[in-house]
Amino acid sequence: CVSALSKSLSSTLPGLSLTALIALGAVLLAGLPGVKTGLFSGLPFIKILGALGWALVLGIAWRSAVGLPWSLKAGVSYSARTVLRLGIVLLGVRLNFANLVASGVLILTLDVLIVIVGIVAVERIGKALGISKGLRLALAFGTGICGASAAVAAGSVAGASDEEVSIAVGTVSLLGTLGVLGYIALREPLGLSAEHYGLLIGSTLQEVGQVIAAASAGTDSALDTATLTKLTRVALLAPALLIASSVLRWRDARTSVAVGELPTARPPLVPLFLLGFLIVGALNSVGAFAASVSSVLQQLSVLLTTMAMAGIGLGMDLKAVQRVGLRAMLLGAIGFGLLIAVAGGFTALTGV
Repeated sequence: CVSALSKSLSSTLPGLSLTALIALGAVLLAGLPGVKTGLFSGLPFIKILGALGWALVLGIAWRSAVGLPWSLKAGVSYSARTVLRLGIVLLGVRLNFANLVASGVLILTLDVLIVIVGIVAVERIGKALGISKGLRLALAFGTGICGASAAVAAGSVAGASDEEVSIAVGTVSLLGTLGVLGYIALREPLGLSAEHYGLLIGSTLQEVGQVIAAASAGTDSALDTATLTKLTRVALLAPALLIASSVLRWRDARTSVAVGELPTARPPLVPLFLLGFLIVGALNSVGAFAASVSSVLQQLSVLLTTMAMAGIGLGMDLKAVQRVGLRAMLLGAIGFGLLIAVAGGFTALTGV
């Protein structure tokens, strides 16, 4: 037993160490959310892309420049899969289901509408464009809910490959960054009120950091509205993942029956990492974690998912990206445009 453990550690430790090193570099560049530790985090583009995005970029750059020796593959794969799931479990500490009640009917209605349109429309359009199931679902969640974190969580549920998750994260990060710049530039020319501006960016931008960056260009009222709207969207990640997991399981079972395959063992209705995510979210919602503990868990979640993104970047096949990258960018742009149209129409109809 000890010998097997030692062998496992020796095979994974080199790759794990590399992903940890790259994650450290990404954190030094961009900093952690709420902590000004980034060497260049004061620069808008550096901060907006965030630690996860930079870990992906640095991982791809390392793979392109140095390659990935066989001795590193086991640890890199472990980071991209197991470490990712641990990070998703701890991501639940960002949830507070009480916010769904406190946010009010208007914001909750808009966010539910945004999430439904973002996921369903992007998934359907992606299928029409010939994009694989894993990639289009990761893009749908990343666009409709909360950027890179939602993309990697949905990719795990859908069984997406490392390349597919990497493409999805890169796409939503780039489009979100462009969206921040566009919103800031158009805020005054469009003559939006503080509340209207906050509601619009909170319901359409992909990442929490992007929302805060864009909202900071407005008033405190805009920032408050944008933050509440965005965090309500984040809280909808849990039920959306549950529904997606159930639908995918049902589709797989129906496909097996249609082609006459013998019944096989199915994955659990709720994957273990998703169950852990929900449990942590529920505990946080009832105040089980002190503020200091919650903060530490959030930072640990970012560190683990940053390591995972480094692993995904290191394992990325650039030829595969070239084959589907433009279609993925087109799909992400269409999804982003739909969210803007829905949010703009909703606020116009409701008189916000």
